[in-house]
Amino acid sequence: MKLASWSSWLTAIRIARREIRRAKGRSALVVALIGLPVAAIAFAAVSYDSFQLTPEQTVESQLGAADASLRWQFTGPVTQDLGGGYLSGDQPRTAPPTVAQVEALLPAGSRATPMTSGYLEWLAPDGVKTIGTRQVDLTDPMLAGLAELRAGRAPATDHEVALNAAAMRLLEAEIGDEVTAVDRRYTFTVVGEVEYPRYLRPVVVIPPEVHPGLSWHADLSWLVDTPAPIDWAQVRALNRHGVVVTSRAVLLDPPAAADLPPAVAERQANAAQQPIATGSLVVALAVLQVMLLAGPAFAVGARRRQRELALVAVAGGAPAHQRRIVLADGLVLGTLGAVAGLVLGTGLALAARPLLAQYLWHSHPGGVRFFPPVLLAAAGLAVVVGVAAAATPAVIAGRQSVVRSLAGHRGAGQIRRRWLMLGLLLVTLGVAVTSVGAWLATTVLLLTGVLIAELGLVLCTPAVVGLIARLGRWAPVTLRMTLRDTARNRAAAAPAISAVMAAVAACVALGSFAISQQERDAVGYLPAVPDGSAVVSYELWTYSPYDPPARQLLPREQHPEVAAVLAAELPSADLYQLTAPDCPSGVEADRCQVQIPVPPGQECPYWDHPRELTRSQQQEAVADPRCRGGDGFMRMSIADTVVDDGTLLPVLTQADPAEIAPARATLRAGGVVVTDPRLVVDGEVTVDVTAVRLDRYGSNPITDETDLPTTVTLPGYAITTAIGQGTTFLSPAALRATELDPAVVGVVAHTQTAPTNAEEEAARAALRQIHRDLSLYVERDLTRTGASPEVLVLAATAAVVALGAAAIATGLAAADRRNDLLTLAALGASPGVRRLLSLTHAGVIAGLGTVIGALAGLGAAVAVITALNQRDHTIWPVVHPYPLTVPWAELALLLAVPLVAMLGAGLLTRSGLPLERRRT
Repeated sequence: MKLASWSSWLTAIRIARREIRRAKGRSALVVALIGLPVAAIAFAAVSYDSFQLTPEQTVESQLGAADASLRWQFTGPVTQDLGGGYLSGDQPRTAPPTVAQVEALLPAGSRATPMTSGYLEWLAPDGVKTIGTRQVDLTDPMLAGLAELRAGRAPATDHEVALNAAAMRLLEAEIGDEVTAVDRRYTFTVVGEVEYPRYLRPVVVIPPEVHPGLSWHADLSWLVDTPAPIDWAQVRALNRHGVVVTSRAVLLDPPAAADLPPAVAERQANAAQQPIATGSLVVALAVLQVMLLAGPAFAVGARRRQRELALVAVAGGAPAHQRRIVLADGLVLGTLGAVAGLVLGTGLALAARPLLAQYLWHSHPGGVRFFPPVLLAAAGLAVVVGVAAAATPAVIAGRQSVVRSLAGHRGAGQIRRRWLMLGLLLVTLGVAVTSVGAWLATTVLLLTGVLIAELGLVLCTPAVVGLIARLGRWAPVTLRMTLRDTARNRAAAAPAISAVMAAVAACVALGSFAISQQERDAVGYLPAVPDGSAVVSYELWTYSPYDPPARQLLPREQHPEVAAVLAAELPSADLYQLTAPDCPSGVEADRCQVQIPVPPGQECPYWDHPRELTRSQQQEAVADPRCRGGDGFMRMSIADTVVDDGTLLPVLTQADPAEIAPARATLRAGGVVVTDPRLVVDGEVTVDVTAVRLDRYGSNPITDETDLPTTVTLPGYAITTAIGQGTTFLSPAALRATELDPAVVGVVAHTQTAPTNAEEEAARAALRQIHRDLSLYVERDLTRTGASPEVLVLAATAAVVALGAAAIATGLAAADRRNDLLTLAALGASPGVRRLLSLTHAGVIAGLGTVIGALAGLGAAVAVITALNQRDHTIWPVVHPYPLTVPWAELALLLAVPLVAMLGAGLLTRSGLPLERRRT
């Protein structure tokens, strides 16, 4: 760069420094606008880097002082990644390995210690709490760095535990107190306080060799100490025995990609690409929003210095010098914003480390680190944002007429048609890219489309402002002046309107899609029982990683205790016992059940087709009555078959009374009531009787090994107006025909109003005192949930941005209207005119931005939802389409923004006109 250019830049920077001192309020506002995003980036960067662990710390958090950790759940070969993540395997073990078996796989002189991790439920003063529980010997040297005792001693007997600080707070217990498991059969004394530095969530530690009979599904691993490090070749050798290994040597010195299996190499290569791309687009959207908010400040500043810039031209300055003077404002203010943002964000990150450790990361920080590359990038970004926000005013300043500027004239300028056409093109392209992103479920494409569309809307905004100003010729005088002023100074008004528009459009689009998804889920949801009713299942299951699930029924003598709890905690509920078929004595099976197969000729002909159908096949399938049903989902099933004499039928189905009467008659006649019309042929249904022996992964039918009948034909009736699908009602006579025995499998508490969360929690805690595996399910109507908190937060954020943009534009434009105010004062205008002008100016900025943003957001939501529905229209089974919904609650909040902006402007603006203030 030539010396003259450097000199002119230095002069421009000195002028910018002088201007900043003269306009302290506007300068502070721009510094805040630019510095806040930098502060947010600095806060996130410093916090993230501080809580990221070095490779050595990562290994210590997983292995402590051990050389490796082993998980042996298979007898056949397995595939794993470098970090010990299981990818594939078969031939699962049927029993846990012993210490001797584990040590036999390792080099001579190795030592192994078991470590079991899972979750158990504990009784707390305010209910039942699920807490991470570990079985491990805290005195073993291999746990150094992984866990450490802070106070007391390590638990040594089957009635002793150690808690960390979070568990002590949750259970309100200290050393010496007792804590109780959910079934009240096991009470433990707290003998120590333990800390897992990299896991600050609640933890309870019990000794490893103690098996107190607690029912839990836990993960058994082994910490091992070996004479030499376990390299990748040894890891692969252990994989052939079904062992998954997390090795210190492999984590600290990973093998080359050529030595890895293809699946592992691909996973390592693609792990971090998506988050980086997504984060970059989010930062780009934030930068654009800041530029739109800061742009009006530079535009008004350039407008106030119009005469000064004209004098520069008169003194021989070229248009380039005028541009540099305005750009220097952005350079200096951007630098100040960068410094302020870095200092503020870094300070907040350091001060918030204890809170972040406890509530966000749940881990102690790895150290005090500042992530210098990100901080430097954030500082550079601030400077770029400042210069970019001043770019448009700088270009306008370089093109202004010297004569008109010295005379104080202002012109609206012509809107170049090419910018409008480019804006419309970008909007169309952005909507298309967003729709494709929705179709492919790709976040990067979605954000890219949003960014492109937002840029297009920004380019279109000046033309919209000019159009609205032309329509204002029929408006009252004050509004007409405001519209003329807005159109005349579009360089300041258009970015502020665009900022409001972008925030509102994003809120409306996301809110509309979220509500559409909520309504779609509500349509596809099939309730198990009527809304507000509660179910307690007496089928109690015990799960083990090595054995089939064990099923037992709650003993009959405890049924009255359950009824007493429900009557006490849900006093308005009517209780009904649930009875289901079960195996008779002498049948060697885990459970017996009845099923009603779809009769021949009633099967849906499309169930055996691939998932994708042609449009004509999809339409045929939707129109075929044999293919109806099965397109919803259930959160909970109370029982596949219920034995009922007609009492439970109206309670569980909520069917039309016209169908209840014939259904009850069928049950009295010894028949069966179903909710699928296809199952009934000529007034009869075919019932299959099946005995099942459970294995580790499901059921194993063994009907042929019993003396039970395999098929029974009974009278049948189908209810078509039931609230759910899938439940079969079997009369007592029909049960006898199947030769199965009745068994009470649960109780339904039918309520007219749903219980409160406090009532539900109290009932659940009381039930767990009866039996550790008793659970309570309360049916909640999805259609009554209303707008999600996330949508309301989005709306509130957009409202704050809109109000801020309106306030910025209104305050900064006040100086630009000084000549108008002087003229009004000379003509005898009342003092309230100034306040009225500010009020209408705020209304125009916030109103235009809100209305355009709401329309743009709804249009984007329609495009995305249409794309998703178009993608899903050939999927079989039928996928419920997204309804086109309008987020009325959010729109009401956002449409109130112009009114609030006008009210604030009216209250905060002085009514005195300039000439009147001079006289005082």
